[in-house]
Amino acid sequence: GSTTSLERHERTVVGAVSAALLSLSVLLARFPRLFAWPAALVGGILGAIGMLRAIRSPRDGTQPDW
Repeated sequence: GSTTSLERHERTVVGAVSAALLSLSVLLARFPRLFAWPAALVGGILGAIGMLRAIRSPRDGTQPDW
């Protein structure tokens, strides 16, 4: 139904944003300035978590607690 389509679209958008954040983090890590490493670490973690959430298929249709 439309709920499944909406959830798929939401996962696609979250995946794209997470991939962009992960890519930005890799670029920030390439230029080691004072703010780059902390930003790369936080962005990399958040980007990876977001991508995992986007590609993970829900088992029972409920949203994860985290």
